[in-house]
Amino acid sequence: MNQNLIWRGVLLALVLGAGIVCVLPTFLAAVGLKVPSFLPTGVINLGLDLKGGIYLLMEVDMDVALKNNARRATDDLRRRAADKKIPGLTIENENSQDIL
Repeated sequence: MNQNLIWRGVLLALVLGAGIVCVLPTFLAAVGLKVPSFLPTGVINLGLDLKGGIYLLMEVDMDVALKNNARRATDDLRRRAADKKIPGLTIENENSQDIL
């Protein structure tokens, strides 16, 4: 049992050591220090989300929203007029915000 724990501890120490060796050049480069030659030379490149360089602004296009609302209202009026069987009624919406 004790030998099993020792091997697990050694394996954990090796994995942690390898991780530190791989990440150390990134930290040294960020501080401005020279990376020793025995360490890997590549640094981890951060994406825009980790650098804080992403900005998202969502707006509503009011013209399109009003046209869609008028189109839905026109369709609703046509359906109701057909249900009530109102003769001679013409409801038009020619791609605008107004119902004629």
